[in-house]
Amino acid sequence: MELMQNSWLSFIFRLTLLSPQQRETSRHPKLDAHTEHDLRKSGRGVYSRSLQAPKTAPQRSCVLPPLTGQGATNQTELLLRLRHLPKQIPSEARAFANAKSLRRAMQYRLYKPLSFDPAKTYPLVLSLHGGGPRHRFEDLLEPFAPGFSYGIGRLVSPETRSKHPAFVLAPWSGGQGWDAANIRLVIGILDSLRAEFKIDSKRIYVTGQSMGGAGTWAFLAAHPKLFAAGIPICGWDEPDVAPRIKHIPVWVIHGNADSIVPVASSRNILKALSAAGGKPIYWKYDKATHAATAERAYCELQMIDWLFEQAKE
Repeated sequence: MELMQNSWLSFIFRLTLLSPQQRETSRHPKLDAHTEHDLRKSGRGVYSRSLQAPKTAPQRSCVLPPLTGQGATNQTELLLRLRHLPKQIPSEARAFANAKSLRRAMQYRLYKPLSFDPAKTYPLVLSLHGGGPRHRFEDLLEPFAPGFSYGIGRLVSPETRSKHPAFVLAPWSGGQGWDAANIRLVIGILDSLRAEFKIDSKRIYVTGQSMGGAGTWAFLAAHPKLFAAGIPICGWDEPDVAPRIKHIPVWVIHGNADSIVPVASSRNILKALSAAGGKPIYWKYDKATHAATAERAYCELQMIDWLFEQAKE
């Protein structure tokens, strides 16, 4: 399943509604303009201006209403900033070849931790792109269609890098989905990076949206002993993978107005995970489309802190 053109047009249409000042790429509001949903409040979706995520554990299952008023404005401002960060933050364009693979070398972007010290050990986040940029490596960091790079932007924002220094690996699927061949290539990249740098084997994470959300499930199922946690956003997989990954903390986000990847795609695997003994977190965005779900999810401040708190025993 792919991110279809009508989703891209939806992004572009909303962009045309913004003022020239909002579109300005060189001046973006600080992250403290973002508002974090206070889950201790109920019903109306109360937000407050704060970088500090709630100290309480996230609710395991909840339905969040659409953002309105200042909350919606704050998300729009933050999202505009996140979209452009992947190009502003230094990264390395690399390629990895596997002699056993029939495919050409896999290109990828690597972001090193802030104030990188080769003597220190760092976690790593694998960020999987959706269907949009799969045709051109150059599109991987595009802020709007077809890149939609705000997911990477959240992971490499100065605030995230300061609080959670980590490697961020953004591979390019080379015109394919996150299939078995690409999974093998990415694992090869991970192995090479673990040989080159000191990477915490207990804190390797994976996240992605749409095709990347499906890829998140696929990576967890293919390598259930590798990852400490996963965040699949509007993704999909077969429920029969649940017994293999029941021990892995996952935070799943999906919108119930998603016409590209129906919310049942997440709900079915979540039901299987719970039946197998897993304890997934599931946040459903009421009336959120495919595009709106991914946009809002990567603005959830508490989610990023939760991700880096996870570690394998």
